[in-house]
Amino acid sequence: ITEKFGFQFGLRAEQANLNTIYRSLDPTSLEPVMAEGKLDYFRIYPSVFLTQKLKNDNQLQLSYTRRVNRPRGWQINPFRDIADPNNIRVGNPNLKPEDIHSFEFSHMKYWKAVTFTSSLYFRQVNDVVEGIQQRVDSTTTLTQFANLARNRATGLELISKADLFKGFNLTGNLNFFYNNFSGSEEFNIASNDGFNWNAKLMANAQILPTLSAQLNMEYMAR
Repeated sequence: ITEKFGFQFGLRAEQANLNTIYRSLDPTSLEPVMAEGKLDYFRIYPSVFLTQKLKNDNQLQLSYTRRVNRPRGWQINPFRDIADPNNIRVGNPNLKPEDIHSFEFSHMKYWKAVTFTSSLYFRQVNDVVEGIQQRVDSTTTLTQFANLARNRATGLELISKADLFKGFNLTGNLNFFYNNFSGSEEFNIASNDGFNWNAKLMANAQILPTLSAQLNMEYMAR
């Protein structure tokens, strides 16, 4: 818009349909069992980024994005996984994808070989996918997947990347946040909240023109 102020805008629309029919035999009576499932939803995913350049290679950015996190294949597979007969797992074909709304206000500082980003953020995840574990008998548990209410996180994230020398760089990340998880009366899961943090470190090395290596380290607090 001006020499120092700009914006980016994106929009994606998605119509999803998933119809399932599950047929099996009841393991005790050997009677046929059939269950039908249906998912039908329309969503719009917008994203907006506003950027203001400041003096001395500083930059501010305000953003809103809506994203989707889809269940993995084994989380929707309705057939029981009995590889471990004491810990049975079964998927849910009616799982909805997680719906993520993210607001961020960031400051970026650039030096010749180092970039540093600090971000204040708020993220809300609707239809959180979790594995619900129930005890079948004294030696067996059954884990099923379901959509719970929502998860909200407010925090501060610090990210820095440094090119130490040619062909080698480090990226570090510190994330401090307050988490608020809404429970579920249906599954008798209590709400929970509290402060937490995690840290990551990634090293990249270019060994040969066609060969590179990467080392990742991560710490998650209790």
